Amino acid sequence: MAKQEHPPTTSYPTYTPEQLSRYFDHISLPESKRFISPAHAQSLDQGLSFLRTLQKYQVAKVPFENLSLHYTPHHSVSIDPQHVYHKVVDRGWGGYCMENNLFFGTVLRSLGFSLYPVGGRVSFATVGRPGKGFGGWSHMVNLVTFEGKKYMVDVGFGSNEPTHPLPLVDGEVSLGIGPQTLRLVWSQLPQNTNPEQKMWIFQTRKDDTTDWQDAYCFADLEFWPEDFGVINYLTSTSPQSFFTYRVVCVRFLMEDEELIGTVALAGGDVRRRVNGKREDLMSCETEEQRIAALERHFEIILSQEQQQSISGMPFDQRMGWRDGLDRRLTPMMIAYGIKASNGTPMVDDDDGSSPVDISTIKKVVGSPGTHGILRGSETDKRDDLEDKSTAMMIDEVEFGLVGSGRGETTSLDDELIKARGPKHHDYVGNTRRVRVE
Repeated sequence: MAKQEHPPTTSYPTYTPEQLSRYFDHISLPESKRFISPAHAQSLDQGLSFLRTLQKYQVAKVPFENLSLHYTPHHSVSIDPQHVYHKVVDRGWGGYCMENNLFFGTVLRSLGFSLYPVGGRVSFATVGRPGKGFGGWSHMVNLVTFEGKKYMVDVGFGSNEPTHPLPLVDGEVSLGIGPQTLRLVWSQLPQNTNPEQKMWIFQTRKDDTTDWQDAYCFADLEFWPEDFGVINYLTSTSPQSFFTYRVVCVRFLMEDEELIGTVALAGGDVRRRVNGKREDLMSCETEEQRIAALERHFEIILSQEQQQSISGMPFDQRMGWRDGLDRRLTPMMIAYGIKASNGTPMVDDDDGSSPVDISTIKKVVGSPGTHGILRGSETDKRDDLEDKSTAMMIDEVEFGLVGSGRGETTSLDDELIKARGPKHHDYVGNTRRVRVE
């Protein structure tokens, strides 16, 4: 009996030529760089060159952001290609990983490129979890094929994303921005029980003097729209997902058609990093200031309805803990103002994604159910993760020795602090707040 052939059931939508033209206008792609035939899109020479150029203009215009979860009445994320197109091109916003990579993948497919999306697991290091390993499926990248050679393309990982297509070649190093270097390695994951199972791990290094850091991993296995529907739902609704409780917006900076750095808003802080050097631009203390920062640094203009949508959210204005909110959260312990003993912030990165060394925390000011200030003996110097953030790893704190009144200070022995699982935090300026349940 002849083998029956089954046609593929997964079909991906495309954008019209008119939509592609409007997209090129939106990202200010020069007219001389806009044309590529479907045949050339399959070519390693011409196709890869066009893709590198398009990716630069994409990330320099379309920000990595989670504003739909905070500044819309529905507080949700749609990954319908037409909805994302309208959001990016017509409204001038961006999106997080699944939005931006789905959108860019649809653009490439519409131009004749051969590609498919795959799922990714974000590393513990990226989200501030202790140990070496990776979380569940929570990311998306595209694999583009030229003459049998595959390249990973990611326009949805914020400041730490690859700025050009990376070949699926084990250990091949390429340049990022400034002294940064990038590579993919083919390796077993720490949690795997089967040593024969391996995945591609995207790693970054700030400069030649620092160690390689795992950013995320991915499998060479096509994920379907139904798969990303599940991932998107969890990422946009889980209280353990930092997207749901912290405003983030990141855009790359381009000069003379070369990417030179990023500008990032995280919580209330706006920082710029150019060729590896960081500059603090402003620290928003009010929603009005942050709305103005979104317009000034990211060209995102919020309507009155969108501005008002953030009011009454579980973490208030996503700017910080307010007195009324603190009262509603009791009997939780709200700890904020985590600093080293010399008064400098415990975290020295652009958006607080690096973990804090729990063993450095020495004192607690305040009492359960009120504000509390944790102070440490030294600062964690890591500053390489600028756009992904999660919670400080405090799960249980015993307050038997803590003063009963607000403002009193009592020493807290290290063994009374147990690091087990992530809890939520937010920021005002350089101040990290931690919610300990």
